[in-house]
Amino acid sequence: MEEDSDVEGTMEAPELPVEIIVYILSFLHAPDRKEASLVCHSWYSASQDLRFQKNITFRFPASASALELVRGLGRKPCCSLVISQLDGFTMSKSLLLEVAQCLGSKLESLALPGSSITEASLLALLPRLTSLRRLDLQGLDSLFMSGVFLCKEEHRQQVLYSALRNSFFHKETPDEGVTLDGYSVFRQDRSAAESGKTRRGGMAAFIKQSWCTDCASLQGCLEATDWSIFKWATDDIHEYAETGCCIIPKLFTLYTHDCVFNHDTTIIIKYADDTTILGFIKGGNESVDSPAAPHAFAGSRWLAALSPSSRGCPVGDENSSALLSLRNLRRLLTEQKSTLVALDLSRTSITPESLRTIAQVPDLVLKELCFHGCKELTDYSVEALVKHQPSLQRLDISACTDLTSRSVVAIAWGLKSLTHLSVSHDWRITEKGLAELLSVPSLRSLDLSECVHVNGTEIVKGLMGSNASRAQLKIINLRSCNYIRDLSVFSLAQLLGDTLCELDLTSCISVTDLSVRAIATYLQRLVVLRLGWCKQVTDWGLLGMVEMTMCEPDKDRGDKDSRFTRTFGNMGFFKPPCLPFEARPKLVTETDLEQFKQQAGASLLALSRLQELDLSSCSRLTDSSITQVMRYPDLQRLSLSMLPEITNASLVSVARHCRSLTSLALSHCPGISDCGVAKAAPYLHRLQHLYLSCCNNITDRSLAFLVQHCKRLRTLDISRCQNISVTAVDLLQSQLPFLENVHCKFIGGADD
Repeated sequence: MEEDSDVEGTMEAPELPVEIIVYILSFLHAPDRKEASLVCHSWYSASQDLRFQKNITFRFPASASALELVRGLGRKPCCSLVISQLDGFTMSKSLLLEVAQCLGSKLESLALPGSSITEASLLALLPRLTSLRRLDLQGLDSLFMSGVFLCKEEHRQQVLYSALRNSFFHKETPDEGVTLDGYSVFRQDRSAAESGKTRRGGMAAFIKQSWCTDCASLQGCLEATDWSIFKWATDDIHEYAETGCCIIPKLFTLYTHDCVFNHDTTIIIKYADDTTILGFIKGGNESVDSPAAPHAFAGSRWLAALSPSSRGCPVGDENSSALLSLRNLRRLLTEQKSTLVALDLSRTSITPESLRTIAQVPDLVLKELCFHGCKELTDYSVEALVKHQPSLQRLDISACTDLTSRSVVAIAWGLKSLTHLSVSHDWRITEKGLAELLSVPSLRSLDLSECVHVNGTEIVKGLMGSNASRAQLKIINLRSCNYIRDLSVFSLAQLLGDTLCELDLTSCISVTDLSVRAIATYLQRLVVLRLGWCKQVTDWGLLGMVEMTMCEPDKDRGDKDSRFTRTFGNMGFFKPPCLPFEARPKLVTETDLEQFKQQAGASLLALSRLQELDLSSCSRLTDSSITQVMRYPDLQRLSLSMLPEITNASLVSVARHCRSLTSLALSHCPGISDCGVAKAAPYLHRLQHLYLSCCNNITDRSLAFLVQHCKRLRTLDISRCQNISVTAVDLLQSQLPFLENVHCKFIGGADD
């Protein structure tokens, strides 16, 4: 019996099937799923299921440790990379080589911000990235501004050959998926082994039935053709022109999967989702000059739309199409009009006349436009834009300082499909036109930050209509709109309670506790709330209480006890009461505000969905409210900087109740010390960004606690911490593998 008992006691519980674990993990947010993957090997395997691996981007700087990371990513079926700080030295070249070897057939998107790689390094990498769909070269000005990028024929051919070799017809695409009216289709699928392509093979040809009748002979020609002639599409291409069909396979642009043909007698047809293009003689004109065929390839958009006419242009020649100019831009838009939907010309010197020229490109239908910081734009140019591009859904005209409310009116009347609008930093914009703008039902996001003349009255007026005839805002940014008052916030809270997810009231200096209580009562769908620099916000607002005189006797109950105590021990008021105007009046009045002031409301704890909260520089907040309301399981980013009254009690409470935190700001909080960090760090395993500048009670001991518990730390700001030594910082950097940025100016009392 004892033996049986021992055997029974040592039996292991059966493992759950991976499918069940995957199902369980599907209910978790990404940070929680990452934590769950550390339980055991089977849970880790389940967390790597393909349903969790969609649209994952890995961001890291060029470093020696990144080499091992890239090798590990080679086990994933696909991925995207953002690699910063690449240069021309050996380390960067080794990293690019590792990317090519390990991720060549798996990398779908690549961005290289803040890098300064050479053309040779880029040309050595691109041909090996056979699955690349998106290439972001923003900031690599040295490649483009010279006007010589890919000007050499062999460089263009190198990239084009790579694109053709790995982007032909997909064998799983059915015939009906590529059928075109008026054309006969002939296809020839090839295996990867035969074609040398890693993911797809074969080609297809479309023959125009109205003028090409000898399809049988062409089909036989296709079947017998040595496909290597299409590597360069030069010498033998004229043979097919003689039969009535010019076959010109070509890469779509890496950025938008489309391209153009530079000969006016040829049309381009896209089929399926492949990146092969076939050219056809246009209008039955079979007299196309065959010598033009070798020049059929034009550079893709990411190659600055290089055309045959630009070949041989000397360095810096203004006619080079590698330079950004209105002429080249208009030509690009004309060529890409069938697929181009977004255009970003931020911080350029585009003039009203240039904008009008762009907007009037025939058949160009844009969905997104960004003109941030284009200071020469005027109301006239915006009116022209709205007239010629009425299908715009996203428009950013922020920091265009000459724009006035006339532009807002034009947008309101002309863009009936608009979903996102930013007019931030346009300080000449007033309330005029905002009511009409908020009557656009499709509008979901509005950025009015630093529009200093806006007070919210017209916004509320525009939202007074029925749900079907007004904007259903999810995001509204009113940062630094100094004329915003409690009345406007209260009205917005009531009107947007069912939709608003993000509210920014940073530096709205007239906002008080009344606004905070209205937000907590009505906007319980909020995910992001920013109240930084709202200096009139106090503990009363966060707690949802009515401020009264300390220890005033209650006349109805006698002087048995005080109405409240400073510790706020009775927390039964956290749920919102039934307010007398709960039915939401059509227009909030001053009388309603006075009535609301006499009622206890919801505390900030009611915003249970919060993922980001900014209370920085709300200097009247203390431990009394922070310890009671900072209890958000999904909160990821929290800023409590410049709160001089909070102490270690707030830090420890936040750490215990907000364990999903990835970013925590406590700069200029003199009450935070090593003791608080020691107690909080064990709960902050997910922390990636920590800001402790000017916390003079933080010493080397705190850094030791961070090394022990916060292994994922990427950013640490300890500048002006007088009791931290350089030695401790060096040790910290050597022991935290993911640490990228350490701000440590003036530590240890140093003055430089």
